Amino acid sequence: MEHDRRDNPWERIAARLDEALDDARTLAGRSPLPRSATSSASTANKLLDLLARARTEVHARELEASVASARAGRLQTELETQRRRADTLSRIGKAINAVKRLDALLQLIVDLAIEATGAERGLIVVPNPSGDRQEYSACANLEPDAVTAPEFAVSRSIIERVFKEGAPLVTTDAQNDPQVDASPSIRSLHIRSINCVPIVGKSGTIGVIYVDSRIRTDNLFQHDPDLLTSIADQAAVAIDNARLYDDWSRNFDDLSNIKSQTDEILESIASGVIMLDTNDMIVQFNRAAEITFGLSASTLEGRHARILNSWLPGFTTLLDQYKSIPEGRAEVEMRGTHFVRGPIVLQATFLRVHSLTGAGVGTAVVLNDLTARRKLEAENKAQVERTERVARSFERYLAPHVVSDLLVDPDNVPLGGTRLTATMMFADIRGFTELSERLMPEEVVDMLNRYLAPTVDVV
Repeated sequence: MEHDRRDNPWERIAARLDEALDDARTLAGRSPLPRSATSSASTANKLLDLLARARTEVHARELEASVASARAGRLQTELETQRRRADTLSRIGKAINAVKRLDALLQLIVDLAIEATGAERGLIVVPNPSGDRQEYSACANLEPDAVTAPEFAVSRSIIERVFKEGAPLVTTDAQNDPQVDASPSIRSLHIRSINCVPIVGKSGTIGVIYVDSRIRTDNLFQHDPDLLTSIADQAAVAIDNARLYDDWSRNFDDLSNIKSQTDEILESIASGVIMLDTNDMIVQFNRAAEITFGLSASTLEGRHARILNSWLPGFTTLLDQYKSIPEGRAEVEMRGTHFVRGPIVLQATFLRVHSLTGAGVGTAVVLNDLTARRKLEAENKAQVERTERVARSFERYLAPHVVSDLLVDPDNVPLGGTRLTATMMFADIRGFTELSERLMPEEVVDMLNRYLAPTVDVV
């Protein structure tokens, strides 16, 4: 217990005061017999010494309490500053991460930087050092034309220096600060405080945030002089994301345009086209293919190519055979079934198709309907066969040129014959009688039809 009392300064003070009080009571309670002067002086000195030491302890404790209170106040102020900073950065992060377009993002960043730092004017610049990107900039409380004005030359030089060196430039006395060129423009614009920080991305410095104040210097740094740097760090991530989004949007638009053009081409051609991906899934079934099979594309797209075996028996077998050949192109004639018309004949051409992104190789199957052509060819073949049979029958009785003329143009040979004035000459063929007696009648007629025309020409 005595150990605890010694450790507690206030208890020590109380104990000493109690001790002094007890001594005083002892002196007051004694008999009023005369005491020696030495004893009284010693007791009084002891009491005064105890009271002096108690007062010293009290002053020391008061000083410690004052220091602790000041430290607690500073900690509370620092915690409040950190809380405001965290709230500000959280709000800024949520705001800028919700914007995808780069120009709108930059304008939002500079507006939030002005609001967070209490500055009067602000400018954010994302230069174009490589030449393959557009240069973006946004202003707050500053006309865009003023950026190129002569009065803004010093501020432009500060921006260029910060971008080149990648180090922030901060001053609260721009009129007298040696790191800022105290040119007439600084004095004429009454610029008092400047904060210019780089925006550092993955590839280095990608931009600069510049804010200044012409009236008060305390607003710009009243809470956190590094707040603008923290905002720039968040802006770097958001700008990189916005650039990636812009690139992705442009690529997506290009691919969409290419796909639209491809779809228009596929829909306009007369041949049926079936597009298969690397897994042989049907990804496109154009209008001509719908007409070829009498099926709707919506019932086939997104399904495996084996479903086509129902209308083109052996289709997947041919597809696998085609994939095994190195040429990358194959043609085959197939027989299939139309959903309404029945049997059809198709010429299928298999082609390899590489994706635009190089992600894989698909297959394009071009289908040409040969049903009508093959039907006409069959009818023509049958007609030719019938004509040949008729010709062979008539050649037994008529001269070959008469049969030929009759087959070429039947209307040019009138029925019943024609009346003509003709000169007749009779000639006897030596040995013909004996020859004809040894031949069959059909052979005699065939021989006469064969040699009559040449003989007439000779005569």
